[in-house]
Amino acid sequence: MRCSPICPAEFNGDGYEELTLPCFIAFGAVTQDNLDDLEQFTKEIRFASNTSNGPKLAAGAFYYDSSFNVTSMMVTMAQQRSFKCTTWALILTSVLCG
Repeated sequence: MRCSPICPAEFNGDGYEELTLPCFIAFGAVTQDNLDDLEQFTKEIRFASNTSNGPKLAAGAFYYDSSFNVTSMMVTMAQQRSFKCTTWALILTSVLCG
């Protein structure tokens, strides 16, 4: 029996045919990623001068902290990975007015 390159078949019980390539796949290959425990914290502060003469100054700080877990669900197992990201910046600007 020869099959075409694309074979429609109903595998997961949802009532719709899925297209498989090549032909029949005997098992499900479902993968899924779950985002678990997302925590984020962001702060920013800015200061600016309001003078009519002399330089205009602005200063500030920025802080960002994030952590989360990703659980990858595969056919036979689950794998959990943790991620953490911290970013910060200090900013100082000046504009000379004449």
